[in-house]
Amino acid sequence: MTDITCCNCDRETRSYIIVGLPIVLGGWLTFSKPEYMSPLYTTPVGLMMVAGGVGLIIVGAFWIRALIKVEA
Repeated sequence: MTDITCCNCDRETRSYIIVGLPIVLGGWLTFSKPEYMSPLYTTPVGLMMVAGGVGLIIVGAFWIRALIKVEA
């Protein structure tokens, strides 16, 4: 494997971790301490926050994808 391929694989792995961490942490908190997360699903402000968070995760995923793209 070349150095570029190895660096690109490393960057992709880091991007998956960065994008997946909030999702995994939110799921873990929902199942372990539902009283912490219930206001996010039961109030209008909480639902707007969840929608905003999901939107920011999607934008961040595309941004990271553009940053790690290597043109040889």
